[in-house]
Amino acid sequence: MATSFSRLLLGIWVSSVFTHPVALGSDPPNSGDETIDEPVAAEELTEAELKSMAQRALARLEAGSAGSAEQRICFTCHSQSHPVLAIVEAKRRGFSIDEENLATQVRHTAEHLNRGRKEYLEGRGQGGKSDTAGYALWTLHAGEFINPETTDPVVAWLLSQQLPAGNWKRSSDRPPSEASHFATTYVALKGILDHATSPQLVTAAESAESAVAEPADEAEPTTIEEPAATEEPAATEKPAAGEKVTASDEATAEENDNAAENGDSLPPTTPADSVRRARTWLVDAKAADTEDRVFRLLALSLVSAPDAAISAAAEELIDSQRADGGWGQLDSLDSDAYATGTAMHALRQTGQLAVDSAPYLRGLRFLAKTQHDDGSWHVVSRSRPFQAYYETGFPHGKDQFISTSATAWATLAILAALPDAAAPQP
Repeated sequence: MATSFSRLLLGIWVSSVFTHPVALGSDPPNSGDETIDEPVAAEELTEAELKSMAQRALARLEAGSAGSAEQRICFTCHSQSHPVLAIVEAKRRGFSIDEENLATQVRHTAEHLNRGRKEYLEGRGQGGKSDTAGYALWTLHAGEFINPETTDPVVAWLLSQQLPAGNWKRSSDRPPSEASHFATTYVALKGILDHATSPQLVTAAESAESAVAEPADEAEPTTIEEPAATEEPAATEKPAAGEKVTASDEATAEENDNAAENGDSLPPTTPADSVRRARTWLVDAKAADTEDRVFRLLALSLVSAPDAAISAAAEELIDSQRADGGWGQLDSLDSDAYATGTAMHALRQTGQLAVDSAPYLRGLRFLAKTQHDDGSWHVVSRSRPFQAYYETGFPHGKDQFISTSATAWATLAILAALPDAAAPQP
């Protein structure tokens, strides 16, 4: 580790013409709506600089997650799941975190699932469908929450939602974080594999027919009514402007829509059955954009796909890195912190890119150049609003939700470049 980190500090000098010094903490030249098109070097970032970037971002994530939990009783991916993943990783790296807020976010997530317990057991699920269920289970796993009373019905329901093609269907068309069958498939599978530990889950899908039980005592449902989520019918979903749809995606969508229309369903299944079906789909399906590439790579690794398939998926993602060191959500869009953070996380998490490699260092440099003084990254929303606007305390107004997610993913990418036992922050 010492050798690897020393190489990180020394950096990899790509070319002297690519040198662009930047003062960390200064206003970035790009807030998500401006172009940075000059090449960026894989140059040195010190441990102190990386820690400063992460610490400032963590302060924003903690404040935003706390504000969201105060404003809404429902669980959200952008204000609970993504911040929790970054906060937990920061804690593991030795950063001082707000333990009370972390516990609140985990409890908030569990209470959301407990309120939907009857719906899960009856086979209907909650608003946000597999995306919400998968991300909520990921959040609980990161927060070391263990209570089968809460998680078993969700796992059983997710097992029942796998489509004949082998994937899970996205719940809506709200790019980038809720617009990819690959992302939904990954979070569903991860939720199943993280929590499918109870004996009754050997035939987990059958448990959806069992009697409805009371929620766990330690996470009593609140008496406040949760507003129903507004969802678009799955069959009428359209790709976002500029989004490419591959022939493979169209074939999968047609097969899955036909199955839904005909009332087809998979027989009672086990986690191992789900993995086998998903692996076949993941190996054959084609990614259309960065979100697809990121979560296809993560999912291929999760299901232990052949090494050649994982390597090819990683190369496809690496090859889409821009000259500025970042990644864009679509080929037609500029680089931003959301696409960059998710790409770097996936490549590092799957072991396909070392933190002292030139692409990773250039990604870090892009994040350094685009971070705001307040610790956040600004990414412009591409999603159509479907609920009343509210303030969480995170910056960037109506772009705050995607910017929260972007800041969390960027923070995860930065934390990965620090030693596992980083000294606690003052």
